[in-house]
Amino acid sequence: MSNDELMSLLRSVIKEELDPIKEEMQTTRAQMNLRFDTIETKLSRVEDNLAAVKASVARLEANEPQDIVGLLKQINTKLDAQRDLTERVSDLETDVKVIKKAITNQ
Repeated sequence: MSNDELMSLLRSVIKEELDPIKEEMQTTRAQMNLRFDTIETKLSRVEDNLAAVKASVARLEANEPQDIVGLLKQINTKLDAQRDLTERVSDLETDVKVIKKAITNQ
């Protein structure tokens, strides 16, 4: 066999050995690209959701003082009503005492 024939034979043997490896690498690369695309899509969704959560939190923080003031006003109104009721009960107790005293002194 000549040198050229040996080289040709060697090239064909190497090619036969490398072709399956090359195909496997291409398949692996395609799978990896698909996985990366899937990960990028999911990451994009997570980033969108995070932006929505941040916007919601910002709205809540902006409205929080107004909400607290509103709740404090409601509490104050209820406390005023409670004070009024307590005062009325006290007045009624005084009236009952006066009536009892008037009844017992007759």
